[in-house]
Amino acid sequence: MSKGDFRMVRNLFIKHISPHTEKLTVLFLFMCSILLGSFLTRSWPFRNDVKIVIGSGSGTDAPTQLAQYKSDGSTNISTGGTTDETTVVLSMSMTDPDNPASVRPQIEIRAIGTDFTGSPTDQGGVVSYTGTPLTGSVTVSSLSSGTSYHWQARVCDSASTCSSWVTFGGNSESESDFQVVGGNSIPNTPSSLGPADKVSGQTTTNTTPTLEFSLSDPDTADQLRYWIQIDDSSDFSSLLVSYRSATQAQGSRNFIVGQSVSGGTYVVGSQGQTLVNGSYYWRVKAVDASGAESGFVTANSGAVAFIVDTSGGSGTLAFSLTSPVDNSYVNDERPDFAWSPTSDDGSGTSQYKMSVANTSAQDDFSIDSIAPAGSSSVVTGRYTVSYQGFYDGSTGNNNISVVTSSSSEWPTTQNDGKIKEGKRTWTINGKKSDGTSLSHSSTVNVDLTKPTVTVSKLTYSTSSVTVEGNVTDTKNGSLADQSDYIRSDPKQAVISITQGTSIISQSTIDLQQTCNYSDTTSTSLICSFSQTFNQTFDPSTYTFSVTGTDKAGNQSTYQQTLAIINASPTTQTQASPATGTPSPSPILEPTLITNIKISSIGLTTAQITWNTNHPATSKVNYGLSPEFEHSVYDGTLVIEHKMQLKDLLPDTNIYFEVISQGNTTVYDAFRIFRTKKELSELTPIQAVSEVQTQLQSNPTIKQAAETTSTVVGVGAGTAALGSFIQLIFGTGGLTSVGLSQGIANLVSSLLLSLGIIKRQRKKTHGVVFNALTGDGIPGAYLIFHSKSGNLRSTITNRDGRYTVTLVPDLYTVKIIKEGFRIAPEPNKSAYAYGYANLFNPTQGITVANEPFTNMAIAVEPTVIANTLRRYWRTIQTNITGLVYKNFYVFIFIGLLLSGFATFIKPSIINGISFSLLFMGLFIQVLASFNKTRNYGVVVNARGKPSPYLSLDLYRWNGRAWDIYTHQTTDAQGRYILTPEDGYYFMRLLSSAKQILAQKQFMVNNVFPAIREKFVIPL
Repeated sequence: MSKGDFRMVRNLFIKHISPHTEKLTVLFLFMCSILLGSFLTRSWPFRNDVKIVIGSGSGTDAPTQLAQYKSDGSTNISTGGTTDETTVVLSMSMTDPDNPASVRPQIEIRAIGTDFTGSPTDQGGVVSYTGTPLTGSVTVSSLSSGTSYHWQARVCDSASTCSSWVTFGGNSESESDFQVVGGNSIPNTPSSLGPADKVSGQTTTNTTPTLEFSLSDPDTADQLRYWIQIDDSSDFSSLLVSYRSATQAQGSRNFIVGQSVSGGTYVVGSQGQTLVNGSYYWRVKAVDASGAESGFVTANSGAVAFIVDTSGGSGTLAFSLTSPVDNSYVNDERPDFAWSPTSDDGSGTSQYKMSVANTSAQDDFSIDSIAPAGSSSVVTGRYTVSYQGFYDGSTGNNNISVVTSSSSEWPTTQNDGKIKEGKRTWTINGKKSDGTSLSHSSTVNVDLTKPTVTVSKLTYSTSSVTVEGNVTDTKNGSLADQSDYIRSDPKQAVISITQGTSIISQSTIDLQQTCNYSDTTSTSLICSFSQTFNQTFDPSTYTFSVTGTDKAGNQSTYQQTLAIINASPTTQTQASPATGTPSPSPILEPTLITNIKISSIGLTTAQITWNTNHPATSKVNYGLSPEFEHSVYDGTLVIEHKMQLKDLLPDTNIYFEVISQGNTTVYDAFRIFRTKKELSELTPIQAVSEVQTQLQSNPTIKQAAETTSTVVGVGAGTAALGSFIQLIFGTGGLTSVGLSQGIANLVSSLLLSLGIIKRQRKKTHGVVFNALTGDGIPGAYLIFHSKSGNLRSTITNRDGRYTVTLVPDLYTVKIIKEGFRIAPEPNKSAYAYGYANLFNPTQGITVANEPFTNMAIAVEPTVIANTLRRYWRTIQTNITGLVYKNFYVFIFIGLLLSGFATFIKPSIINGISFSLLFMGLFIQVLASFNKTRNYGVVVNARGKPSPYLSLDLYRWNGRAWDIYTHQTTDAQGRYILTPEDGYYFMRLLSSAKQILAQKQFMVNNVFPAIREKFVIPL
């Protein structure tokens, strides 16, 4: 291999592999632990002497104090006793070694003669155990009368770990724990209601009608009585008859209105009672001798059961249609159909029928047997009939209205009870008891189509806004020959200008005053509008909208975002809709979503990206179902959208939709992807990222990581390693490889305690971090000032990062963040958290030729309670530093001692220590390759630095490249660039402004800085 080839390979390693050595080291460490554990399991003679368990959960205690009760949960059933109920409550006392814990009681109950299988037949609810014994109960129902039972119980926790089974009573399992004797069944609901004319809304002149039904009971020997109710309202709130009969044998029964008591009881009504003219409802239930009752069954499914009319047709049949008004416009498929009878009590009329002609026999629908009067509404699956003003002595306010409902009860030929768009006819037919009838019909225009709003010209400036446009309404109907087509015509246009949620200006234009409504033949009617708002508009972004309404009440809205920034007017135009010629730059460009992609799918994370045709907001709704339980949102207006989903479940379908709001709001829904099942499906970088996400999102692990200053990345103690192992191998851990789970635990514990491995977080961006935890501090206001008068300020982002450009000078730093101050001794924290280029408050900041961007500033809480924690951090860091600086000495001594101990085999720990020290030495050598520079450099073909060259950095704003910053290489040809995340383009220029080199970059968490090496010609 030539020297040039070697240099190329080395550069590739430094650029692509070295930044990730730390993450690869972590994975290598765990793989070595697993392999070593497998080796120990197979070959070490003392491998069975040690049992190491990772994870929590210690099983569940067996239940005690088993008891059995009747269905009330308090009446005890003795061992071998009897109960006359088919429901029992079985209870027990529950405890758990873990505190707190979630426990659930389980029961296996079998008839005597059937052996236990060890599988539960019934279980109770989950309860929380907090150290005090709990009483768990299980309700068992539907037991068989005359059967003896035995049962056993156990307790299970949330991890489905269950105790052993405990049998009840201490008696032999061939003996009965309890026996069900007797038991009473609930009677069946009455059936065969009749006669037919009393359950179908028909009219009768009989004021004491006979009502029929049949009674039955599962206990065939039981005698039954019935309870019948009659009312003139469907909710039975004003009963006219309520009669309970005497007990008799099961079978067909009947009740005659006004019959003798006959051993029964009139709760409401009396012997000799008669019914007056009107509509009636009735229902009946069965009751056995023990008082068990069936449910009521209502005749004619709750509609009018029968009508009493003794007028013989002598009354006057008269009514008028009231709504919808003849030839009016509506925008509802189910309008209120109403008419007004002239009879206050309905006399002279036996029933009404409503029908709607949709102009096609296949789509017409009708409702029969509508009662002529009522005191309350009648609700069925297909419709609701309402009555107002009846029985008040006045005939001038009677009103009957019908509204249809969507229902499977409609015949397939009746359009689900909906009226179709177009000119329609509805009819009410009244019928007298003598067969004579009267009909009235009315026309209604049904317009379900929204008008169209277009803007032909829009002129705006900081002093006025002028808009011109049209509201257009088009004829519509349902017939192919268009004979039913109607047009409701535009009514008004409302023009609004808003800023945020505040309305700045608004105007309502009455189109009926300006539009030619005499034109009834044209397919479309176009009504123009023009409006000028003369007022001051501050330079800002506004929302401009026009809402057009037609006479039927249909509305549509045009909306556009206006960036009013100039005093001179800006005019946008588009061709009139009548010409059909589109404008090259239409005023309203609807927001469109394209190129939706799901990338970087992991176990618990995923990234959703998409594009829009102009700047818009970003939102993703997502969840385990199309109900979308979660969402993420970013209000920044961009064209390239990128949203990160976190805290997902592995191996799970995730439903999501993307939403963007620009000129209009648009969404793309009903999308799905599945998270990965195992880390083996991911790339190494993705795998480490997933582990770090788990460590940070788990509160217990995060707390352990925060209290361990020396190791960040290997794991945060046993808990962190346990979670990592579960993440790789599932909840079962590493049970398949024997002692490897213990080995892995010891690896993490030993390296944590010695501080052998730590993560050097070499940040080339500026950062403000908590000296006690290492976390970035968001929202910290920084002031850089010098004695010569130079002053700069900035604020940290959500990760604690900041960027500031300082001219050459000596600066003092002041931080403004409630609850924090600059740490007086930050050097200790610098080593603990791996930050390079740490700010020292005693020395200040000296800026020479290079811009200042990469200083790490340590702060500490001002709360007195943190003082002890700071002292402990100092002691811990000093010890860690000592171990780290003398690492090779410790390794050498440890190898000698552990090697000697291994040969005499005094214990397993000696052998494990020897292996761990060997792996630690290997990792230290591997980590030594992770020596990356935190600056970029420009050299010539001979490798010599190229000083004082110009660097122009451009950033992609979604539409074009904007200049981001300018910099000059220093005397050693170096530069430092740590911009925020995004896409960048760098151009290297000579002193004569000639382009020497150029390249594009992406800055994110994986590539946090630009530190490219440029080689230019001599």
